[in-house]
Amino acid sequence: MVSVSARPAVTGLYPVVEVSGQRPALLTDFVGAVAVTVLVDGQPTRLTGRGGLTVNGMEFQQRSPDRPEQTGVRKWTIIEDRDENFWAEPLSRKPA
Repeated sequence: MVSVSARPAVTGLYPVVEVSGQRPALLTDFVGAVAVTVLVDGQPTRLTGRGGLTVNGMEFQQRSPDRPEQTGVRKWTIIEDRDENFWAEPLSRKPA
C-alpha cells in the first residue's frame, strides 16, 4: 500500500520508484503536474505536486493532496545518479 505524504521529510536522499505511475526514465518525466513515489524507510510514499527545471536543476514543489491548488508546501530536488537511479531530496518546508 502506498501512503500519501503530509508529514515532514527528514533531510537525506529518498529513492524515487515511480513518476505518475511509471518508472522514471528521464529527468523531464518530472515536469508538470505529477505524483512521485519515493521510498521512506522502505515504504512507498506518494508526493503530489509539480516539477520543473530551474537554474538549480530539477525541482519538485510538493503540494497538499487535499488542496492541490495550494502553493507548494515543500521543495525537493530531483537528481539522477550514474546508474540511472533517481533520488529526491527535501530542500525546504514552507513557513507556517
